[in-house]
Amino acid sequence: MKRVVYRCPRFSLEEERIMVRGKPATVRRIKNGSAVMVVPILGKNSIILEKQRRPVVNDTIYEVPSGMIEKGETPPEAAERELEEEIGYTAKRLTHIFDFYTDASLETQTTHCFVAEGLEKTKQRLDSDEVIKPIKMPVSRAITLIKRNRIKEVGSLGALLYCLYIRR
Repeated sequence: MKRVVYRCPRFSLEEERIMVRGKPATVRRIKNGSAVMVVPILGKNSIILEKQRRPVVNDTIYEVPSGMIEKGETPPEAAERELEEEIGYTAKRLTHIFDFYTDASLETQTTHCFVAEGLEKTKQRLDSDEVIKPIKMPVSRAITLIKRNRIKEVGSLGALLYCLYIRR
C-alpha cells in the first residue's frame, strides 16, 4: 500500500510496504518530474559551463545547464529553454545522448542529457531564484576541473565525461 507522506509543488514523498525475500519492508521514494541537462559545445575545443550558487549544498559549483521539464514540454523543448534561460544561447543542433536516473535508490526522476552545437548568443533569462555565471572554457580546463574535483554535480560529470571521452 502506497501513501503520500509529504507533498509540495516540486515533489512528493511516498511510503510503500513491499515484500523483499518474503519479508515486509518499507520503501520511501521521492516522486518528482523529469529533468534535462545540456552540454553546450563551442567549436571543437571549447564548451560553456555555468557557475551557480546552490544553497542546498551551501556551495558554488560548476555544472552544465539543467532544469525540470515543464508540463506540456518535450525533453528537447525543455533543453532548448534551459540553454537560453541559463546561459543565453540557442542551438542549431540539439542531440540526445543518454538518460539516467538521478538516484534510483531514492527518487523517480529521469534526466535526459543533450549536446547543443551551432550555438548563437541571445540573452540570459534567469528564474528569480537563480544566480548563474556562464563560463566559456577550453575542453582542457573542463578536464582539469573534473580532475581537481571542482565539478561535483553527478549529472554534469556524466554528461561531460560522455562528451569528452565517448562521443569524440
